Amino acid sequence: MSYEFYKILHLTGVFGMLLALGAAAAAGPQIDLAARRRNGILHGIGMVLIIVAGFGMLSRGNLGFPGWIVIKSLLYIVIGALPMLARRREAPMQYILIGLAVAFAATWLAHARPF
Repeated sequence: MSYEFYKILHLTGVFGMLLALGAAAAAGPQIDLAARRRNGILHGIGMVLIIVAGFGMLSRGNLGFPGWIVIKSLLYIVIGALPMLARRREAPMQYILIGLAVAFAATWLAHARPF
């Protein structure tokens, strides 16, 4: 598969994951079990697409394992935990903003490749 295919797959995962994060934060703690399950499935599928396609792009791009990938991996862990945190807190809007900030940082790291 080509680098462009992995890139499209990666971005599709990002969109799905952020959509699930927004839905979980918008519903807050009063979300019903079926909706929570759907959000969890969408978030999980998005996270799997992100990691698989991200490492696919690394292998196709012959980049090795640079330092910015380590930072993106840590950001991946942070954004993976956000729906759980947004469901349990009284102010879910802060988790939407954290999610957008993490997505911005990951995008900048992928574009600039600073180290």
